Amino acid sequence: MHLIIPEHYDPKLSVKETEAAIRYIRETFQDEFGKQLGLQRMSAPMMVDKATA
Repeated sequence: MHLIIPEHYDPKLSVKETEAAIRYIRETFQDEFGKQLGLQRMSAPMMVDKATA
């Protein structure tokens, strides 16, 4: 994918601020979407030992 930046683009946020804003938006969307659907965020192990299954 080729990145195209407009000629006179002036970012309002630093790279770190942009990353934090994206993380905030993603997490807020997930939390609010989950609330509306009655869902709960859960973590699951990537692997399970065959002997414990």
